[in-house]
Amino acid sequence: MASTSTSTARMTSSWANRPRPRQQRLTAPEPAFGAAPAAKGLQPISPSRLPSTSSCVEQPRLKLPHSSAASIDRICAAKLTPALFKRYQLSGTPLLIEGCLRSPSSGQHDWSLGSFVAAVGPEQLTCRIHGGDGFATSPDRWHSRSHMRSSVVTSASVFSESIASGLAAANDCYVQHDISGTLAGKRLAPTFDSIGRASGLRIHPLYGPLVNMWWGPPGHTEPLHMDVTDGTLLQLHGQKRVVLFPPSCWRLLRPYPLDPAGVSWAFSRLSLQAALAAEPATLEPPLREALARRMEVIVHEGDTLFIPACAAHEISGLELPTCARQGDVIGGSRAPAPTTGSGGCRSNSRLRTGAPTQAGASNDQHHVLSVNRFWETDPSRVMPHLPEDAQRAFRADPSGMRGRSTREANGRPSG
Repeated sequence: MASTSTSTARMTSSWANRPRPRQQRLTAPEPAFGAAPAAKGLQPISPSRLPSTSSCVEQPRLKLPHSSAASIDRICAAKLTPALFKRYQLSGTPLLIEGCLRSPSSGQHDWSLGSFVAAVGPEQLTCRIHGGDGFATSPDRWHSRSHMRSSVVTSASVFSESIASGLAAANDCYVQHDISGTLAGKRLAPTFDSIGRASGLRIHPLYGPLVNMWWGPPGHTEPLHMDVTDGTLLQLHGQKRVVLFPPSCWRLLRPYPLDPAGVSWAFSRLSLQAALAAEPATLEPPLREALARRMEVIVHEGDTLFIPACAAHEISGLELPTCARQGDVIGGSRAPAPTTGSGGCRSNSRLRTGAPTQAGASNDQHHVLSVNRFWETDPSRVMPHLPEDAQRAFRADPSGMRGRSTREANGRPSG
């Protein structure tokens, strides 16, 4: 992580009085986003060598609530170079790349609800139903291979109606799908290609030019997990809050053991929300160490978050009240648990038909949409961070696909 100046804030939390690095904006001399300048020798990450710039138009940014978590360095997309990026990649350090939708290759596309539905078209999608009672972030309640209760096949138009009616929020529903073959995917592919050229990232030989969609109402949280590949998460609509840990923390975050019939070893058994709410003295020292090293960032529209391989992360879609659009401090929100249906879920048939319910009205502003791509990753950067049982599994199948369908493997949580 970059060396930064620090300030100490008084807080009521038990994590009070920990130094909090200020978020840095990094620059580099090359101005062209997507160009491929020759890489130079690696240098230590040092913001003092990279003076601030106004080349990125400053946008109103939601503020993180006071937290002891470290911030994440930011750089304007037009200033990103492979040499600069490589220092972050090799050290396993996240980086927020701003302005990725302002390049000529990105076009000026509308990612509001109706426009996005039209660009996805009639593609069949799988809607995951988690239940509006916090099931997705409660590993102690998972009794199968997944953090969802059930799923249904739907379409973009039907799911958008479920978002607008409030049904999707009430049942904590989320859709993941590779949309690279749709009009939306074709519009987004040049942006990912530009990110690849500017960073030096290369297409994953197995996954290919993935445009992996993560879509739903505000309030959904993808639980704590890690990926064995480098990833870039591009925010298209709404905002997401991401909590991350250095790759060296993965062993300390209670990963699931290798169990072909159980939850993937890439997930954590830890409820992050519960751990952060607990008194530090009640937690074992390794977990306290990991929590002390966590980072947080809010990813805004047009931002791309680089998530290094093995960097554990939890991602939440944020509600957008009017005051938040004016820059006020906000946090994630979750719809209350529905009062009908079993296991915290309403009837799945409504998600198939898109029938309106009494769950509460939403509107076009209340959908949260991002896409990610996984990139080729040197296994030598992955192995040191895995527990022994996961190392055996990774040696046998570095793709992580053995025993899983292509859809399931490509749908690893990262958005």
